[in-house]
Amino acid sequence: MTLAELYQRKAQILEAIQKIESGAQEYRIGDRVLRRPDLPVLYEELRRINAQIERVESGGTFTYVRFSRVR
Repeated sequence: MTLAELYQRKAQILEAIQKIESGAQEYRIGDRVLRRPDLPVLYEELRRINAQIERVESGGTFTYVRFSRVR
């Protein structure tokens, strides 16, 4: 996904969360219908999208750390 697509997806998720929290019993994103019990799923997807955005904005780099036992 491009950064623009990630931000668009984030906006859709935030809108769904806002609508459901403000009383809507269900909300549609594309062909998917989300209901009040789906809020934890939406929050997890938001966390995942935010992590992806952070990776893309930081240049996609990561740190590899290997732990080993010292005897």
